[in-house]
Amino acid sequence: SAALLAELRKGGEVAGESYWQGRSFPRYGRSMLRGMFGADFVESLWAAPLGEWTGPFESPRGWHIVRVSERHEARLLPYAEVSAQVARDWLAAHIDEAVARHIERLRERHEVRVER
Repeated sequence: SAALLAELRKGGEVAGESYWQGRSFPRYGRSMLRGMFGADFVESLWAAPLGEWTGPFESPRGWHIVRVSERHEARLLPYAEVSAQVARDWLAAHIDEAVARHIERLRERHEVRVER
């Protein structure tokens, strides 16, 4: 990770795993980032220097090297933005719940073994 960080700091590019929500999160609020990456990760972001590659920081999704480009004061979001985010969160929660129920039903009907 030190080599990756050094490469990024000198302006190079590095390959990384893709995250389904993208690689850039402009104007995402703390609560949105906390929901995606966890509270400890968000606290690290708010302590990170602006405009500089830093890390690695751990989240439930893995390890990350980040560059914070800007920070903004908290603000009330317009209804359209909030309702769209709530709808996405609700859908994601219900999909996760449905998948978990389906996996449980499969486990009830089938024997599962993990061999190494």
